[in-house]
Amino acid sequence: MKKIWIYLAASIFVALVPAFIYLSYFGINHVSENPSDWGTFGDFIGGTVNTLIGIISLLVLAWLSYTVAKNSNEEARNHQFLVRQMDAYDRLTNYAINSPIIFRKINAHAGYILNLQEKDCQTHEHWAEYNRNVSIELNPLFEMCYYVTSFETMSGHLFSYDFTSQKFKDLQTTTATLNKYLEEIEKIYTAKLTDIKIEADQPEIINFSLQFDEFMKSLKKEISHTKNLNIK
Repeated sequence: MKKIWIYLAASIFVALVPAFIYLSYFGINHVSENPSDWGTFGDFIGGTVNTLIGIISLLVLAWLSYTVAKNSNEEARNHQFLVRQMDAYDRLTNYAINSPIIFRKINAHAGYILNLQEKDCQTHEHWAEYNRNVSIELNPLFEMCYYVTSFETMSGHLFSYDFTSQKFKDLQTTTATLNKYLEEIEKIYTAKLTDIKIEADQPEIINFSLQFDEFMKSLKKEISHTKNLNIK
Protein backbone atom coordinates (compact mmCIF):
# COMPACT_ATOMS: atom_id res chain seq x y z
CA MET A 1 0.00 0.00 0.00
CA LYS A 2 2.85 2.35 0.82
CA LYS A 3 4.42 1.78 -2.60
CA ILE A 4 1.14 2.68 -4.33
CA TRP A 5 1.09 6.07 -2.60
CA ILE A 6 4.72 6.65 -3.58
CA TYR A 7 3.99 5.88 -7.24
CA LEU A 8 0.87 8.10 -7.15
CA ALA A 9 2.79 11.01 -5.64
CA ALA A 10 5.56 10.62 -8.22
CA SER A 11 3.02 10.62 -11.06
CA ILE A 12 1.33 13.78 -9.78
CA PHE A 13 4.71 15.45 -9.39
CA VAL A 14 5.70 14.61 -12.97
CA ALA A 15 2.37 15.97 -14.24
CA LEU A 16 2.51 19.22 -12.22
CA VAL A 17 6.13 20.16 -12.96
CA PRO A 18 5.49 21.08 -16.65
CA ALA A 19 2.38 23.07 -15.68
CA PHE A 20 4.34 24.97 -13.04
CA ILE A 21 7.12 25.73 -15.52
CA TYR A 22 4.62 26.93 -18.13
CA LEU A 23 2.79 29.20 -15.73
CA SER A 24 6.04 30.57 -14.26
CA TYR A 25 7.43 31.43 -17.67
CA PHE A 26 4.37 32.69 -19.54
CA GLY A 27 2.27 33.80 -16.58
CA ILE A 28 -1.55 33.86 -16.54
CA ASN A 29 -4.07 36.61 -16.00
CA HIS A 30 -7.24 34.75 -16.84
CA VAL A 31 -8.51 31.48 -18.20
CA SER A 32 -8.29 31.71 -21.97
CA GLU A 33 -11.31 30.96 -24.13
CA ASN A 34 -9.17 30.60 -27.24
CA PRO A 35 -8.80 26.93 -28.31
CA SER A 36 -5.39 27.63 -29.84
CA ASP A 37 -4.06 28.73 -26.42
CA TRP A 38 -5.19 25.45 -24.90
CA GLY A 39 -3.65 23.58 -27.82
CA THR A 40 -0.33 25.30 -27.24
CA PHE A 41 -0.56 24.56 -23.52
CA GLY A 42 -1.40 20.92 -24.22
CA ASP A 43 1.51 20.55 -26.63
CA PHE A 44 3.88 22.01 -24.06
CA ILE A 45 2.58 19.79 -21.26
CA GLY A 46 2.56 16.68 -23.47
CA GLY A 47 6.06 17.25 -24.84
CA THR A 48 7.52 17.99 -21.44
CA VAL A 49 5.81 15.11 -19.66
CA ASN A 50 6.74 12.63 -22.40
CA THR A 51 10.35 13.75 -22.22
CA LEU A 52 10.43 13.37 -18.46
CA ILE A 53 8.75 9.96 -18.67
CA GLY A 54 11.26 8.87 -21.33
CA ILE A 55 14.23 9.92 -19.19
CA ILE A 56 12.78 8.27 -16.09
CA SER A 57 12.05 5.10 -18.08
CA LEU A 58 15.64 4.93 -19.28
CA LEU A 59 16.94 5.40 -15.75
CA VAL A 60 14.57 2.73 -14.36
CA LEU A 61 15.50 0.34 -17.18
CA ALA A 62 19.20 0.85 -16.52
CA TRP A 63 18.68 0.27 -12.80
CA LEU A 64 16.64 -2.88 -13.40
CA SER A 65 19.24 -4.24 -15.84
CA TYR A 66 22.01 -3.63 -13.32
CA THR A 67 20.02 -5.23 -10.50
CA VAL A 68 19.08 -8.30 -12.56
CA ALA A 69 22.66 -8.77 -13.77
CA LYS A 70 24.02 -8.40 -10.23
CA ASN A 71 21.51 -10.89 -8.80
CA SER A 72 22.14 -13.33 -11.65
CA ASN A 73 25.89 -13.22 -11.11
CA GLU A 74 25.45 -13.68 -7.37
CA GLU A 75 23.08 -16.62 -7.89
CA ALA A 76 25.50 -18.19 -10.36
CA ARG A 77 28.37 -17.84 -7.87
CA ASN A 78 26.28 -19.30 -5.07
CA HIS A 79 25.21 -22.19 -7.28
CA GLN A 80 28.79 -22.89 -8.35
CA PHE A 81 29.89 -22.73 -4.72
CA LEU A 82 27.22 -25.25 -3.74
CA VAL A 83 28.19 -27.56 -6.62
CA ARG A 84 31.82 -27.55 -5.49
CA GLN A 85 30.77 -28.28 -1.91
CA MET A 86 28.65 -31.20 -3.05
CA ASP A 87 31.43 -32.56 -5.28
CA ALA A 88 33.82 -32.64 -2.32
CA TYR A 89 31.17 -34.23 -0.10
CA ASP A 90 30.19 -36.80 -2.74
CA ARG A 91 33.79 -37.94 -3.01
CA LEU A 92 33.90 -38.50 0.74
CA THR A 93 30.58 -40.34 0.52
CA ASN A 94 31.94 -42.70 -2.12
CA TYR A 95 34.87 -43.57 0.11
CA ALA A 96 32.54 -44.12 3.09
CA ILE A 97 30.36 -46.48 1.08
CA ASN A 98 33.11 -48.42 -0.66
CA SER A 99 35.70 -48.82 2.12
CA PRO A 100 33.77 -51.52 4.09
CA ILE A 101 33.25 -53.48 0.87
CA ILE A 102 36.96 -53.26 0.08
CA PHE A 103 37.93 -54.56 3.53
CA ARG A 104 35.64 -57.54 3.05
CA LYS A 105 37.20 -58.26 -0.35
CA ILE A 106 40.70 -58.10 1.14
CA ASN A 107 39.58 -60.47 3.86
CA ALA A 108 38.31 -62.90 1.22
CA HIS A 109 41.63 -62.70 -0.65
CA ALA A 110 43.48 -63.35 2.60
CA GLY A 111 41.46 -66.49 3.26
CA TYR A 112 42.09 -67.81 -0.23
CA ILE A 113 45.84 -67.15 -0.18
CA LEU A 114 46.15 -68.61 3.33
CA ASN A 115 44.47 -71.76 2.05
CA LEU A 116 47.02 -71.97 -0.79
CA GLN A 117 49.87 -71.50 1.67
CA GLU A 118 48.58 -74.27 3.93
CA LYS A 119 48.52 -76.53 0.93
CA ASP A 120 52.04 -75.44 0.01
CA CYS A 121 50.71 -73.95 -3.22
CA GLN A 122 52.62 -70.70 -3.25
CA THR A 123 53.53 -71.42 -6.82
CA HIS A 124 49.89 -71.69 -7.73
CA GLU A 125 49.08 -69.74 -10.88
CA HIS A 126 46.57 -67.58 -9.00
CA TRP A 127 49.00 -66.61 -6.22
CA ALA A 128 50.44 -63.62 -8.06
CA GLU A 129 47.02 -62.69 -9.34
CA TYR A 130 45.53 -62.53 -5.86
CA ASN A 131 48.45 -60.55 -4.52
CA ARG A 132 47.92 -58.14 -7.37
CA ASN A 133 44.19 -57.97 -6.60
CA VAL A 134 44.92 -57.10 -2.99
CA SER A 135 47.19 -54.25 -4.11
CA ILE A 136 44.47 -53.00 -6.42
CA GLU A 137 41.88 -53.15 -3.64
CA LEU A 138 44.17 -51.26 -1.29
CA ASN A 139 44.68 -48.34 -3.69
CA PRO A 140 41.24 -46.74 -3.07
CA LEU A 141 41.88 -46.94 0.67
CA PHE A 142 45.21 -45.18 0.29
CA GLU A 143 43.46 -42.58 -1.87
CA MET A 144 40.83 -42.13 0.83
CA CYS A 145 43.48 -41.56 3.49
CA TYR A 146 45.26 -39.04 1.28
CA TYR A 147 42.04 -37.20 0.47
CA VAL A 148 40.98 -36.95 4.10
CA THR A 149 44.46 -35.82 5.15
CA SER A 150 44.62 -33.14 2.46
CA PHE A 151 40.91 -32.18 2.57
CA GLU A 152 41.54 -28.91 4.38
CA THR A 153 44.09 -27.84 1.77
CA MET A 154 42.00 -28.86 -1.26
CA SER A 155 38.46 -28.06 -0.13
CA GLY A 156 38.72 -26.29 3.22
CA HIS A 157 37.91 -22.91 1.64
CA LEU A 158 34.48 -24.26 0.64
CA PHE A 159 33.35 -24.96 4.20
CA SER A 160 33.06 -22.97 7.39
CA TYR A 161 33.87 -26.13 9.36
CA ASP A 162 36.45 -25.53 12.08
CA PHE A 163 39.49 -27.38 10.75
CA THR A 164 41.45 -26.30 13.82
CA SER A 165 39.09 -28.20 16.13
CA GLN A 166 40.30 -31.14 18.19
CA LYS A 167 37.82 -33.43 16.41
CA PHE A 168 39.41 -32.77 13.05
CA LYS A 169 42.91 -33.14 14.50
CA ASP A 170 41.87 -36.51 15.94
CA LEU A 171 40.53 -37.53 12.54
CA GLN A 172 43.85 -36.59 10.94
CA THR A 173 45.74 -38.63 13.50
CA THR A 174 43.46 -41.63 13.08
CA THR A 175 43.72 -41.38 9.30
CA ALA A 176 47.52 -41.43 9.50
CA THR A 177 47.33 -44.50 11.76
CA LEU A 178 44.99 -46.24 9.32
CA ASN A 179 47.33 -45.42 6.44
CA LYS A 180 50.25 -47.08 8.29
CA TYR A 181 48.05 -50.08 9.01
CA LEU A 182 47.25 -50.39 5.29
CA GLU A 183 50.93 -50.17 4.45
CA GLU A 184 51.60 -53.08 6.82
CA ILE A 185 48.89 -55.11 5.12
CA GLU A 186 50.46 -54.39 1.74
CA LYS A 187 53.88 -55.51 3.01
CA ILE A 188 52.41 -58.71 4.40
CA TYR A 189 50.95 -59.71 1.07
CA THR A 190 54.08 -58.72 -0.82
CA ALA A 191 56.15 -60.92 1.49
CA LYS A 192 53.58 -63.73 1.19
CA LEU A 193 53.10 -63.75 4.95
CA THR A 194 49.40 -64.45 5.03
CA ASP A 195 49.01 -65.51 8.63
CA ILE A 196 46.89 -62.41 9.25
CA LYS A 197 43.16 -62.08 8.88
CA ILE A 198 41.83 -58.59 8.23
CA GLU A 199 38.65 -58.00 10.16
CA ALA A 200 36.26 -55.06 10.14
CA ASP A 201 36.59 -54.75 13.93
CA GLN A 202 40.24 -53.71 13.83
CA PRO A 203 40.72 -50.64 16.12
CA GLU A 204 42.22 -48.64 13.28
CA ILE A 205 39.14 -49.22 11.14
CA ILE A 206 36.60 -48.64 13.92
CA ASN A 207 38.14 -45.37 15.15
CA PHE A 208 38.48 -44.02 11.65
CA SER A 209 34.92 -44.98 10.69
CA LEU A 210 33.40 -43.27 13.73
CA GLN A 211 35.35 -40.05 13.36
CA PHE A 212 34.94 -40.00 9.58
CA ASP A 213 31.17 -40.42 9.94
CA GLU A 214 30.95 -37.53 12.41
CA PHE A 215 33.02 -35.33 10.09
CA MET A 216 30.73 -36.08 7.16
CA LYS A 217 27.63 -35.29 9.21
CA SER A 218 29.03 -31.83 9.98
CA LEU A 219 29.73 -31.17 6.29
CA LYS A 220 26.29 -32.44 5.29
CA LYS A 221 24.63 -30.08 7.76
CA GLU A 222 26.58 -27.15 6.33
CA ILE A 223 25.66 -28.07 2.74
CA SER A 224 21.97 -28.25 3.71
CA HIS A 225 22.27 -24.75 5.15
CA THR A 226 23.84 -23.50 1.91
CA LYS A 227 21.00 -25.06 -0.10
CA ASN A 228 18.41 -23.28 2.03
CA LEU A 229 20.16 -19.94 1.49
CA ASN A 230 20.13 -20.47 -2.28
CA ILE A 231 16.41 -21.28 -2.22
CA LYS A 232 15.68 -18.09 -0.33
